[in-house]
Amino acid sequence: MDRNKPYTEEDDEAKPKKQRRDSDAEINAPVILYERTDGTHSLKNIDPSCTDMHLDDERNEASNISTLHLSFLVNLLIPNHLMATKEQAESDMEKLNARLHQEYKSFQSNCIFVGSNAERYQIPGVVSKQPGKEAKGIHYSDIDILMVWDVQFIKELDSKSIKQNLVLETENVHPGYCRVFVNNPETVLRDLDPSTALCFEEKLFYNAKKVRDDMKIVADLYLMKQSFDQLKVDQKGPALGLEDITERTLETFLSNVRPNHPRHELVPALPIVWPRIADNWRFRPRNNGWLTDELIKSIVNEGCHAVPVPHRHSEHPDIEWRLSFATSEVRLAKEVVNDDQRRCLMYLKVLRHETMNKFELLSSYHFKTSFLYACDRIPLKSWRENPGWCILYVLDTLLDFVGNRFLPSYFVQENNLLDHLKEDDFLILQTILESVRSDPVLPILSFTDVNVIGMHSATETFRNIIQGVIEDSVSFKQNKNKTTSMNVFRQTLHTFIFHLFADDKVEAVSIRYFEIAINLFSCRYTDVNSFHGNLGALYFAFSFQCLTKSELSNKALNNAKRHFDQYISGLGLNTQVAVNFALFLRATGKIDSCIELLNKIIKNENENPKNFYNLSTVVILEANLRRNLRDLLSESPERRIVALPSVSLAYYLLSVVTCQHRNHGEIMNNILDKFDAHCQDRNTFLDHYLYSLCLQNINKWKFAQLSFKKAIDIITESGSFSGLHELSCHIDELIKACRIEDLLSQAKVGESCDYIVETILEPFGKDSLHLIENVAFLLGATSRDKFLNDIFPKLQLHYGNESMFYGILARLHFKSSFDSLLDSEDRYVSIAKADTLFSTFLSEKENKMSATVVDYALFLCYQERWSESRVLLQNFLCQQFPLDHSTCYDIKQYDSLDDMLKKEIEIHSKIKAPTKAFSYYFLIKSLVKMDEVQNVKKAKEKFAEFCEEIEEDRFRSYSLLGYSELLSENWSAAERWFYKAVQGSWHYTAAKQNVAFCRSKMPKLVNSIYNEKYLPFCIAAELKGIF
Repeated sequence: MDRNKPYTEEDDEAKPKKQRRDSDAEINAPVILYERTDGTHSLKNIDPSCTDMHLDDERNEASNISTLHLSFLVNLLIPNHLMATKEQAESDMEKLNARLHQEYKSFQSNCIFVGSNAERYQIPGVVSKQPGKEAKGIHYSDIDILMVWDVQFIKELDSKSIKQNLVLETENVHPGYCRVFVNNPETVLRDLDPSTALCFEEKLFYNAKKVRDDMKIVADLYLMKQSFDQLKVDQKGPALGLEDITERTLETFLSNVRPNHPRHELVPALPIVWPRIADNWRFRPRNNGWLTDELIKSIVNEGCHAVPVPHRHSEHPDIEWRLSFATSEVRLAKEVVNDDQRRCLMYLKVLRHETMNKFELLSSYHFKTSFLYACDRIPLKSWRENPGWCILYVLDTLLDFVGNRFLPSYFVQENNLLDHLKEDDFLILQTILESVRSDPVLPILSFTDVNVIGMHSATETFRNIIQGVIEDSVSFKQNKNKTTSMNVFRQTLHTFIFHLFADDKVEAVSIRYFEIAINLFSCRYTDVNSFHGNLGALYFAFSFQCLTKSELSNKALNNAKRHFDQYISGLGLNTQVAVNFALFLRATGKIDSCIELLNKIIKNENENPKNFYNLSTVVILEANLRRNLRDLLSESPERRIVALPSVSLAYYLLSVVTCQHRNHGEIMNNILDKFDAHCQDRNTFLDHYLYSLCLQNINKWKFAQLSFKKAIDIITESGSFSGLHELSCHIDELIKACRIEDLLSQAKVGESCDYIVETILEPFGKDSLHLIENVAFLLGATSRDKFLNDIFPKLQLHYGNESMFYGILARLHFKSSFDSLLDSEDRYVSIAKADTLFSTFLSEKENKMSATVVDYALFLCYQERWSESRVLLQNFLCQQFPLDHSTCYDIKQYDSLDDMLKKEIEIHSKIKAPTKAFSYYFLIKSLVKMDEVQNVKKAKEKFAEFCEEIEEDRFRSYSLLGYSELLSENWSAAERWFYKAVQGSWHYTAAKQNVAFCRSKMPKLVNSIYNEKYLPFCIAAELKGIF
């Protein structure tokens, strides 16, 4: 670009001596001091260049978290992969630049991208997951664009350029602002609107107000030209704002085609030569080597800009412009600000957004200004080694500025960026900043409670994952025990990564990326070796998703064994990893090794008690435990991992393996005695719960009842469990099942019946039928058979309405059929009884609208009686019934479901949707099997209309509609409905997996953004950032 006169060494000679850059003398330029004098903050008078900032928490008493712990959390929250690379940022800017030049062909200007997106300081894109609302993608940063006029650089008047056309004047205006004097009006104003310049004190000045008015005209013309309904155009001062207000659904947010680009603002600007008032920045002392002389001279040589914005208190706003150093700030961001510094500023911007957004007193630019001052002073290595300290330093710097009522602009220190605030505003600011300074983590937790940053867990909040770090920080303040803290950090990172995988189906490619990351960093960071235990568990979990004994399953198990062995050889058998390894040994048939290992775990714990909790995916646990845990977690079905007390889990597994493979009474009694003593000593709910299940497994019904009651008493007294009512109901059903099992084992049918009447029928009235069915499902096969044949007839007589029991009896006989061999007579008898009972129940008019119709359809589909299912459901769907009727299938009906619905239960413990949605699904399945193409199409159309009508459980209905499309292998349509299901609930992991599955069937539609969102191969960056 043509310039009037670039900066040279001769310019230095033209300066007064006190402003010259003299490498051999002390720099004499004025420096704004910003240390506080009231002694309220610990970092107030520390020169970072000469201070050991690593773990220097003696000077950090003003914060309730240590810098060690804060540093860990900063790295965990914003790992390297969330910061856009320079290449990515430049590519995005080039695409937008091409589009702008296409749309503004008549605008003679050069587009320069500035602000957070160009500087790569923006808060990462997030997915909002606020309760009751659809998940939406959100961009928190605008794109700022300087529309620089194609004119010669304007400079201040000096003896060598008296004849220049336009002159920059910085005298008699607020520091940081200027006027543009028209020195040669005959040339400049020729053929222009006379209002382009205004006369003031017998001089003509460029009319800034006219530029602002012209931008309003441009905005109006743009609206007339585009006529896009979803485009919002507005004007703030001279800035023309353009924003696509298309709803930012999850689909559009993740799409490569981004109609929902962030809002961008276009600001007209004049190019100017570096003004003398900014020379202080050139000569400012810096002892950390952050800026080189060459870079400073290059930035000065590029000049800056003037934008038509007057000072808030300007007496002559029509001719006043603001000096803009935005391009200089972009140069700093691109060329010298490293990712460690950038991460800290991004963290600070999230703090500001969460605490100050509604007050509009401090903008992100104020935070950036304080950050740049800190960059001048803090050694570069400190940003990497102790980012927590650096963040607190920036907050202290900003507090100092607010306390002094003076925040100097980074380039023009005489310009106070806070001079528009009133005293009340300063008091509010000081209160907020001091609160943030004392707890710089709490606002972050509030933000992440409702926003998923990058690829963080969508099913577990950041708050819950880092709870151990917060608790350890309190202890660390007292004992300064780094070893303990590092163990907490390691465990937290384990949890963090486990949740990444638990959010979605464990994919082989995801585990492979994790494996590469560990191999890459294990030599440099020895702590990384501890993740081999996690890899073993993940490969083990992956094996459950493969066909039994298939090549893929065997490969996964071999990889699991290799990583378990690698962990054990390097670090020994940590209790948590050992329990997962014992589960692996049991699953692979190495029973003796499993028993030996479990005994060793228990012995080690008795000798050196540590009370570890074992973090496991539910899928790898023993079958009965897995079933009960899914019931236990039913109030939070999104959770697919569970933390169990490691030693109690070892005792439980030892009892199961001993009972199944080493059925020796004396050994079992010895295990139970030790398990009981351990539970009495620990006295926690989960310990007693595991012990109760153990007793239930070996048919010690009376003792199991007592232990379950003890578990209930513990959680009732503590009141610390969420979903206490649901949890109590679940255990109460187990207690009742144990009591009935005990009575039936003694052939006490009459007492069993009396017990059910007293504890279920009489207290619960009409609601008792559902409870009776749940308890019956929990019984073993032998007891359930007695229950059906001996007890139910007596209950029917007592209840007085035999038909009400037929539906329950039908479902229970259907369930019992799976307890018999595939082609056995018992199985045929159970199925025949179920069929008769379903027909009898539905023959009565009042039952024809019952949800049992769907259960019968499921029964018919299982037997491939497609024609009967179609007729049943078509008649059912023709009836008018409330839309809020729902049906729920869970682990109790698992065996009778098809593979698609089984997947829902494996992931979410249950699938609940409107009864009508299930009806459409089974109808479409029947029609597909009968190859009635036109009827399938009509049914799908009606199903889609129904999904749009309802409010409750709409996302589950969309998912069932997606499954309906999968029946026809219509991948594109299925993906669309599963996407809608994810939008309705970001926790809906099964739907996310199904989207991935559909896309895998459409390779042309797979894009990198989708893969980056759902496959956590960013873990290499996570590990590098943490360790």
